[in-house]
Amino acid sequence: MKHAHKQQMNRPFTMARRCSGPSGYTPLMPFLRVPALAAIAFAATACVQMAASAADEQIIAPEQWHPRGFDEQAYDYFGNTGDHVLLENRSGGAMGAVINPILIGRSGVFVGRIDWRYGHDNFAEDKRLCGPAYQKNGVSQKSNRFAVDAGDTVTVAFACEASTRPLLDEEGEAYGFARFYAVIDAAAYRVEVAGPASAQAQATMPELLYCPAATPSGGPLPRNAPPVRKATTKEQDAQPVPRDVGAYALAIVGFMEAGGANPYANVSTHDDLSLGYFQWNAGTSSLYDAFLARMTPADIALAPQSVRGGLETLYAVAKGRARRSEGARVIAGWRSGASGSLSEQARAGLATWLVEPQIIAVQNALAEGRNSRLAYAYTRQWFAEQGITAPTKAEIRTTDSFFLNLMVYNGGRKKMWFRHARVFREGFSDDAAMLSAITGWLEKCDNYTDPKTGQSLYSVKEARANAAKYAGMAARNPDRFSDNQYNLYSLGFLLATRSMGSNGDVGFPGIFQADVLLRYGVIAFETGTIRREPYEALARKAARAAAASAGD
Repeated sequence: MKHAHKQQMNRPFTMARRCSGPSGYTPLMPFLRVPALAAIAFAATACVQMAASAADEQIIAPEQWHPRGFDEQAYDYFGNTGDHVLLENRSGGAMGAVINPILIGRSGVFVGRIDWRYGHDNFAEDKRLCGPAYQKNGVSQKSNRFAVDAGDTVTVAFACEASTRPLLDEEGEAYGFARFYAVIDAAAYRVEVAGPASAQAQATMPELLYCPAATPSGGPLPRNAPPVRKATTKEQDAQPVPRDVGAYALAIVGFMEAGGANPYANVSTHDDLSLGYFQWNAGTSSLYDAFLARMTPADIALAPQSVRGGLETLYAVAKGRARRSEGARVIAGWRSGASGSLSEQARAGLATWLVEPQIIAVQNALAEGRNSRLAYAYTRQWFAEQGITAPTKAEIRTTDSFFLNLMVYNGGRKKMWFRHARVFREGFSDDAAMLSAITGWLEKCDNYTDPKTGQSLYSVKEARANAAKYAGMAARNPDRFSDNQYNLYSLGFLLATRSMGSNGDVGFPGIFQADVLLRYGVIAFETGTIRREPYEALARKAARAAAASAGD
């Protein structure tokens, strides 16, 4: 039985105003390099006139959406009543929705927002990707944020790619497609008019006045938007990482963790004790819960005599057969050097054990496992959130490296996501103002010395120099960096200013904030220095690693 959708699809839309200009619009850029979506023609002659207050966010109501690409002779359904828009498809074809073009009343920066989700019971094998897209005067835009002039028209759309997985009968013959649907929960747009910073900016700026960033009680700053508990689906998280993409990101993060030395043999006292490629550490429990938990007694037996007994105790902690306090005593015994540094005997013994072939195999399995898959899933969804349909190889590598660093160094997103970066970035009159504010914050950090420990923030001078470089480059050439790079840097700054690690007893809460931003900055903007090495040189090494991996 066919869904009763035909009347819904043909329901007239009340036009706010006729506009001059072309009577139709060329198709939006095919989503995710899927040519079939080019067949979705977003033709409309009506415009929605922008409200008088150009800086206010304008809600796109569900009834403003029109269907595109639906097959009236198949089991397709489009609904736009109530508080959401439902796009349901059983024909296997591409499907989408579009609003009537918006007539822009004032010049500024257009910023669109579409909050959407996949159907919870979509067929797991039918991994069809969806996402928003935008046109200005009939020309596809690369993201949800772009400059507009008075008199321009902007088209907002949402589309899902066609299925490539038909249902098969017992003889292997295709007989149809599984139900697939997506839901648009909310959509809106605004035009940020050039000029003084908005009220949102003024609400954001006090956070930049203090370094290290913290609440008056010494806790992490509150998020600037509701938390995002799940950014990707389980199906997305399980997708394999292309070998060249994964190898590139591992090379970048490996250098940052080891400073150019052998990352597999890396031993440091960060967070009490950190070991290996990804610096699994005792302070965050990853040393126990991730690294040692993956070991076997035979792996521990490979350690030199000088550290074997201690590792056996740490292994017992990881397996729940000893208390954390026992592990802490072992680590304290190894850190018998000046100012709590590792003794040379302990450092040499641990480094020797870490480069045993069996232990390297464990490190590789962990490095190429959950963290890498999540980073790649975040990368794909991050592009979808921005409406970036055909990212370049360089954009994929940069963004995947950013999110692998996020998984390794920050331990995850901390429920932060694109909406938080967007809100922060929109709080400034332009991107140059944002970069200037961040540079100013780092200047304050450079002048801070903790009164109890006498310590400064780690890497603060290098982070400050890089930030000033980015600000200067953007001031000389406003198009030097892409929207994706600015969005990544915004998220990186927010994660940095919520980093409250103290490096055990030797530091203070927030001591890593500049170092966190240093890493995110060089990855996002692909320039600057990291551990005094030009990032461009590191990127070339990572590219060689990616090429070697792809050639295996």
